[in-house]
Amino acid sequence: MIQRNTAAVRGLGMLVLSIAATLAATSVQAAGLSVVMAPSLDKARQDVGSALTFTMRNDSAEPISVLKWQTPFYGIEHDLFDVNVGGMDSDYNGRWIKRGAPGPDDWMTLQPGEAKSVEIDLSEAYDFSASGQYQMKYAIDLTEAGDAHDHGGRRGAVSKRIESFPILRWVDGTGQPNNYEETFPIGMKALNPTPAFESCSSTRQSSINTALSSARSYGINSDNYFASKTYSTVTTRYKTWFGTATSSRFSSVKGNYDRIEYALSNTKLTFNCSCTSSAYAYVYPTQPYRVYLCNAFWSAPNTGTDSKAGTIIHELSHFDVLGNTDDIVYGQSGAKSLAISNPSQAIKNADSHEYFSENTPAQN
Repeated sequence: MIQRNTAAVRGLGMLVLSIAATLAATSVQAAGLSVVMAPSLDKARQDVGSALTFTMRNDSAEPISVLKWQTPFYGIEHDLFDVNVGGMDSDYNGRWIKRGAPGPDDWMTLQPGEAKSVEIDLSEAYDFSASGQYQMKYAIDLTEAGDAHDHGGRRGAVSKRIESFPILRWVDGTGQPNNYEETFPIGMKALNPTPAFESCSSTRQSSINTALSSARSYGINSDNYFASKTYSTVTTRYKTWFGTATSSRFSSVKGNYDRIEYALSNTKLTFNCSCTSSAYAYVYPTQPYRVYLCNAFWSAPNTGTDSKAGTIIHELSHFDVLGNTDDIVYGQSGAKSLAISNPSQAIKNADSHEYFSENTPAQN
């Protein structure tokens, strides 16, 4: 990012930076952990206002394990930060990842008194296209071992909330969102166009084609459900995954499936097979229609719960032009609980859309 370059503003900025670093040194504690965020001094001198130093410390007398993806130490692979400018939230444009139950390698452990730090640049995952005073803070619900598959770790049922004090920095925006690609209009004329493949073997291409055909059937079935219902006539199937229906919530989900089904049947999708992580898949929400497929995808069944076909529905729902969903919770149990506790969040949850489409076990 490019900052103001006048000597006066630069001098004032370094003074503000010094004050902000001092304020940020006051840690915020939760679950025996404390987090300190401060502007990155090295990058601040290079006028990178979105850069910061992140430190997490174990203040307890016992080892504490945290999911790696709930921290920025291994890259920003989840919506970990609250970023806003002028009171408006800045979009998270990083990866939205469908994950399975975490294994031993998905956790990091901090010993008593141990601290871990990393230098990060939030502009790599958040929209800093607007010029203005940005407020940035770490804010997440830490997941306990045993229920990470059911909770997305941000606004789900896990209650161990941890936040840092905010950092304030002026940023001269680029005028164009990061990770931006031209948004192609939905509606290529060919029916069921052949997808494009990147780094996919012939065996994997065949598996994707089978899954895509099943995903199209899921999309048609889901779209037909909403075409035959109103918010006052929804059945158990809708209520299980999206909760109590209102006119606006019903219309929102119906619109998502309308667009997803149309994209599945009329838009050329691109599948990239280069991912080697333990996740199922991921996308960048501002980059339709490219889907990155990871290790768990290949061992998943073609249809049914957490299937290949369902994963495609899940990932397409993330695209801004289709559903703009988040990963609020993961897993059937978490999605069902969310539908009961917070229907307004359920209609924005990607797994909820997937499980409605997979409809396993089948509900009317």
